[in-house]
Amino acid sequence: MQEKFRNMISYYPQILQTSARVLQAAKVLEMPIIVTEQYPKALGKTCSELEISELPVFAKTNFNMLQPDVEEYFKSFKDKPMLKIHYVMTLNATQLLINKYAVVCILLEQMYN
Repeated sequence: MQEKFRNMISYYPQILQTSARVLQAAKVLEMPIIVTEQYPKALGKTCSELEISELPVFAKTNFNMLQPDVEEYFKSFKDKPMLKIHYVMTLNATQLLINKYAVVCILLEQMYN
């Protein structure tokens, strides 16, 4: 949820609100949380409505979140469940499973009828 997309994505406020709830739930459940930002120099940082100030943030320039720096960080969480919320989640979930991460949880929420 980067600033550049704020006026480009339909239902952005609702998606942002759902993302904030999921982020809060992951914090309450003490799940490891990281943030990846797609080319933040051009697309902006993560929206300020999402409280990520104490979370590790990794910049990336492709759709694969499993960059070398992210993978190195993940090594300490190899046996913990992970929550991945992203529009390219199938690619990332598959890559996490191939790299033998314990569990990948993908949250899908129907926001509209």
